[in-house]
Amino acid sequence: MKTAKIINEAARKIRLDKKHGATQLAKEAIKTLKLIIKKDEEKDLNNFLITISKAGLKLADARPSMAPLTNLISKIVYLINENSRNLSLKELKEFAILKIDEEISKSETAINKIAELTSKVIKEKTVVTHSFSSTIIETVKKSFVKKVIVSEGRPLFEGRKTALQLSKFNIPTVLITDAALGFFVSKAEAALVGCDSILVDGSIINKVGTYLLALAAKDNNIPFYAASETIKISPKNIDEAKLEEGNEREIAEKLPKKIEVKNLYFDVTKSSLVTALITEEGIIKPEEIKTKAQEFLKYINALKFKKI
Repeated sequence: MKTAKIINEAARKIRLDKKHGATQLAKEAIKTLKLIIKKDEEKDLNNFLITISKAGLKLADARPSMAPLTNLISKIVYLINENSRNLSLKELKEFAILKIDEEISKSETAINKIAELTSKVIKEKTVVTHSFSSTIIETVKKSFVKKVIVSEGRPLFEGRKTALQLSKFNIPTVLITDAALGFFVSKAEAALVGCDSILVDGSIINKVGTYLLALAAKDNNIPFYAASETIKISPKNIDEAKLEEGNEREIAEKLPKKIEVKNLYFDVTKSSLVTALITEEGIIKPEEIKTKAQEFLKYINALKFKKI
């Protein structure tokens, strides 16, 4: 399969994938880079760098609202370009594959660390969550919670996936409609969600409905925790955040044309509503978010502005 076809097919799958979270899609994207590197037969260093940069841009643009996708791809492309001055082409390819494997391993380790840290604040409590997050599944498994209340996550019902997975581990689970979240929050002792991105001010982007959950948690005086890897930190602020919309037919079909349907997939929960952002490095502070965001911005700018 030609490189262009591999890239286009991978970008298409990422763009259309509504079942997996941002971290999983980011790992799939850099696995695609790894495949391209392994299959590459280019003998010219500059041509190889152009191929990798083009691939990185294409994959990152597939889901621009997902910070880990952009961050991981940009970091790998940045490291390849930076080390191209000192390594032969063969050595550079070996270096790139090593770094990709390291990032995948780091992500898996990070989720385990987050689960261990978060389990301390939700242990033996009734927890309410929204939609699906692999990080939350791992956390709840380690926490000996009393019960998990999970909203279904319309229109694609990711919350049902959460409920099914929790039931496999014999964790008491209650599945509710999204509209019932406000009522059931009063039955919980903590709200816990994952997220797709952490904005530079500490606000989070997650499945639409998260903001309403956070508001309900505040009104009921229960803590609202967001558990996330630091790779999800974005240099963007609230005004720059792009929120994906899905096909209107996922909500309703055969409506009169005069009715406009809006199928928003994500929303923004302001930092003032987040009790704590729990990462693999512990509870992260606002100034630490800004420092991490600047690091990722360096990678992103190198990818965006490289002449290809």
